[in-house]
Amino acid sequence: GLDTISNLPLSLSVGGKPIRIKDVANVGVDHALRLGSATFDGHETVLGIVLMRIGANSREVASLAEASLSGGIILPEDVTVHVLYSRTHLVNATIYTIIKNLFEGAALVIVVLILLLGNFRAAFIVALAIPISMLMALKGMEFFGISANLMSLGALDFGLLVDGSVVLIENIVTRLEEIHGRRIGKVEKLKIVLEASQEVIKPLVFGLFIIMLVYVPILFLEGIEGKMFKPMASTVLLALGGSLLVTLLLMPALAFLFLPSVFDSINEPWLLRFVHRIYEPFLRFSLRRRWITLGMAIFPALTAVILFMRLGSDFVPQLDEGDLVINLTRETSQDIDTSTEWQKQSEKIIKKYGEVESVFSRMGTPESALDPMGPYLADTFVILKKDRKAWPLLNGKRRTKDELYEAIKTDLEKGNPNQEIAATQPIEMRFNEILEGSRADVSLRIFGPDLDKLLEYSISAKKILEGTTGISSLESDPLTALTRSPVLDVVLNYEKMAKYGIALKDVNGILEATMSGREVGSYYEEDRRFPIVLHLDESLRNQIEEIAKVPVGLPEGG
Repeated sequence: GLDTISNLPLSLSVGGKPIRIKDVANVGVDHALRLGSATFDGHETVLGIVLMRIGANSREVASLAEASLSGGIILPEDVTVHVLYSRTHLVNATIYTIIKNLFEGAALVIVVLILLLGNFRAAFIVALAIPISMLMALKGMEFFGISANLMSLGALDFGLLVDGSVVLIENIVTRLEEIHGRRIGKVEKLKIVLEASQEVIKPLVFGLFIIMLVYVPILFLEGIEGKMFKPMASTVLLALGGSLLVTLLLMPALAFLFLPSVFDSINEPWLLRFVHRIYEPFLRFSLRRRWITLGMAIFPALTAVILFMRLGSDFVPQLDEGDLVINLTRETSQDIDTSTEWQKQSEKIIKKYGEVESVFSRMGTPESALDPMGPYLADTFVILKKDRKAWPLLNGKRRTKDELYEAIKTDLEKGNPNQEIAATQPIEMRFNEILEGSRADVSLRIFGPDLDKLLEYSISAKKILEGTTGISSLESDPLTALTRSPVLDVVLNYEKMAKYGIALKDVNGILEATMSGREVGSYYEEDRRFPIVLHLDESLRNQIEEIAKVPVGLPEGG
């Protein structure tokens, strides 16, 4: 108990009477310095984050975490748990997009095959190359440990997968149609199929190998580029390798078994006949007027080159995660309580928008200190309604995500002009921090030993960059907190320390104990343990004269 600690005697005594701790110190319950805070819909709250282990499946972890939180947890009556943000929606939306694209791509290829080959059986045989090649690719991905995601599966082109099969089957059909009007036997049919296959095997294999070679250099990429694009290249190579095996081993056998043994006539598809009718006059004109044709080809080519040079470029296109993170940066001298109050007001402003489902924030450094920030920094997570049809109409139309952010930004600037505002997305922000230690898309860093000079250059750079086209928001990292906030600087007198034989670590230890506190024991409440911390009284810690009077013990005593 506190009384027991207060009555502990010290080694000193006056007139035989012991000096107790309560005679020289106040003993009471206190708390550690508050470094972080969290809010939800304009009210202070406790925020928890589920940390996923390296190599785990994010979809499984998110689903299991939600299931665990929704049931089986016994909480006090006045405590409720809300799942504020989960990757599940984004991951499921991505998986749906992949499946939708794959099915639409396969259906489109099959329709084109039927129209161009003009033979349903031949088109169906060629279409079989898609699922069989995909099955081989998926088994290869499982063997090599490649995850099925937007990057790995998004680059698959079913046109490439059926390329070799189309050439082979079309040549076999053409050779069979040449002997139309009579039924052929199995031996003759097998001979025709083999000859037709041998005619195209060489160019077909070389063509697929050339396409596969294009993807091989990607396998040697390193760093972030390698992590992002290697799965894509590996998946495409596995699928193309599978399609090559299907073309060489399966297509001739299927053609022999299922293509008819007799063709009534040479059947040219109606689509090709229609295209030929339009194409032939243009071809004759082009051959007669070659310079006009050449000029008509060069002009759009040059125009395309000029336009390409003027286009912007991205490492990868930005993925719309469906939610917003608004980073608010306030004065570096601001404490956590003031920052929390400003944050509550900011959240109430954001919550007024009908597009917003909920808003929560984190400021400063959490108890776990896994994501340390200053108390003047706030990450504001704006969770938007996933059904865009539920967004309110404004002048007959719904705002885009960018327009919504600009509207929120304007209102936040009116509410508190002394804060810098920047927008990003939850996962995008985390990746930016991991990759470059900054939330920004682009960072300018100036290195040097002189803090005053760095501050001067930083201010100059900011003025220059503010006039740059394309910058939506600009903010300085709080390097300069030391120059703006008052700092207590203790300079030790090394000559006197040497005179009295006092070690440097002893003086530093006393200074640490009096100013920041030193743990000297533990206080127990049943199975819970709390540290006992010794430090100078607050009223004395704010007075330089009193700090200078703190005594230092000599080695011989006194």
